[in-house]
Amino acid sequence: GIKKERNMKICTNCNIEKSENEFYFRKETKKYINCCKKCASDNAREYYKNNKEKIDLQNKEYYENNKEEMIIQNKEYRENNKPRIAQYQKEYRDNNKEEIRIQRKEYRKKNIEKIILKSAHNRAIKMGYESNLILEDIIIPKTCPILGIPLFVSSVRTDNTPSIDRINNNKGYIRGNIIIVSWRANNLKSDASIDELEKLYLRI
Repeated sequence: GIKKERNMKICTNCNIEKSENEFYFRKETKKYINCCKKCASDNAREYYKNNKEKIDLQNKEYYENNKEEMIIQNKEYRENNKPRIAQYQKEYRDNNKEEIRIQRKEYRKKNIEKIILKSAHNRAIKMGYESNLILEDIIIPKTCPILGIPLFVSSVRTDNTPSIDRINNNKGYIRGNIIIVSWRANNLKSDASIDELEKLYLRI
C-alpha cells in the first residue's frame, strides 16, 4: 500500500517546519503543542536557569510536604512510562550533546573525590573487598607521591588523573590502606619504564 506521509508543522519558536513527531502531543487537548520538542527543552532550561533559586525552593517545599505521595507517584510513572522516558532521554542526549559533554566535564572537575570514592566502593563490591571509606578519606595531593608528576583533572583520563591505590593489596579499600596517586602510577605493572620502576621500588 501507499505509505502515508507524516503531517508537518511549523514551530512557533524557531519557525522551522518539522514533522509532527518532533512536537509533544497533549492528551487533554488531543493536539500537538505549537513549540517543537527541542525549543520546548531549550525554553524550559532557560527558564530554570533564570529562576533557579525560586524553583528549587518551591520544589523542595512541595517535596517535603508531599514526600510519601511523590515517591509512590514517581515510581508508578517510571514503571508505566519506560519507553516514553527512554525516548525522551535519547532525544535530549541527541539534542544536547555538547552541553552534556561540558556538564560532565565540569562535574568531574568539581566532584573528583566523589567519583574516586564511588569507584572504590564499586570495585570493593565486585572483588569482595572490605570498604569503609568516606568522602573525607579521599585527599588529593598536588603531585603524585610515587612519580612526582602533578595531579589534575581533565575531561578525559590521562597519566596525571588522580587514582586510588591500596597500600596493602591483601586488604580492602579501608582507612589507612589507601593512597591517591596518578593514573600512570596505578598502572605501572603493565608497562612501566625502568625509571618508573625505580621510583616505585624506592617508594616500597
